[in-house]
Amino acid sequence: MNGKHLVPDSRASRFVEVKSKFGAEFRRFCLQPSSLCRFCDFYTLLQHMHHIPDVDILVGYADPCGGVLPISNDNNYHRAMSISRPLLRIFLQRKGKHSEMSAL
Repeated sequence: MNGKHLVPDSRASRFVEVKSKFGAEFRRFCLQPSSLCRFCDFYTLLQHMHHIPDVDILVGYADPCGGVLPISNDNNYHRAMSISRPLLRIFLQRKGKHSEMSAL
């Protein structure tokens, strides 16, 4: 050992890594949860990241137990941000399409 100790970076704990999937496309980015306080802002960011500004989408996330839960309001959004560290897995689907997320 060279005497150096790994010390957690306090800045890293303030960020959530987001991996979002829309169709066959994936996007990865880091997000400071305090920078987006409302679900509608997060929704707009996801549309921007996937270059789908005029597409209505359903948003879901993978919970720690492996299920997919909806994010459709501020409460769901804050819950997803608080329990999905270090990685928040997001699944996007066009509204009206039938699949697993249609039940969301």
